[in-house]
Amino acid sequence: MLRYHEFIPRPYLEFGSSLLRNGVDRRDVASATVASIQAALDRRFELLITIVHTNHGMPAEVVNDFRIKGPTWCESQVEGAQALIAKYAITLPEQVEQHDLSEAESVLGWKPQIGFLDFLRDLKLRDERGIDVKELFIPSELPEV
Repeated sequence: MLRYHEFIPRPYLEFGSSLLRNGVDRRDVASATVASIQAALDRRFELLITIVHTNHGMPAEVVNDFRIKGPTWCESQVEGAQALIAKYAITLPEQVEQHDLSEAESVLGWKPQIGFLDFLRDLKLRDERGIDVKELFIPSELPEV
């Protein structure tokens, strides 16, 4: 059984913020589903119950005090992140919900690939290209140059 966290279509900026609050990208949902089917076909488990969630790779002190430490950490990972967070009024949680995904990795060979930093990188590209993200809905791919 895979327990998917929230991955419903939604406005772009809301989607990005949701990645810090149980949201998961649809591409990670799809890859986890494929990995679980393959693992079942390979009979790598009899019963598996796991969470499909985002892993942000943040240090514990950032996860636990994200509203204060998160913007600086994001800036250290994506240049211009703090300005983007402010410009688009992205609300930050006090803490980032993070689950142990080690069982999914060890049994399924799966780990999430898309997180909040990926959203910030995408937002940065869209912002640099002058794309109005306020009306954008996810799922949506970055337009080609």
